[in-house]
Amino acid sequence: MKTTLFASLALALTASLSAQEEATATKKVLRMTFIPDQNIQALEKVAAKISAYLKDATGMEVKYEKASDYTACVNGLAANKLDLVWFGGVT
Repeated sequence: MKTTLFASLALALTASLSAQEEATATKKVLRMTFIPDQNIQALEKVAAKISAYLKDATGMEVKYEKASDYTACVNGLAANKLDLVWFGGVT
């Protein structure tokens, strides 16, 4: 009985570790962008800070994608090329 219990626990642990390794191997990159602003340098500083925060909070790699305009942001989100878009208060 103990042997069966230990074998079952070992099998469950192995399956759990395999699932964790698969999740780590397929770790997704969070792709984000912002509507372009007049001050691109300030926007990139904010993007860097938000990227660092999200990476710490989620453990995911965060990639900032520069967008040319509002339409590019909408199309990137709709085409599943972006995961997060800061549209702003008006939108």
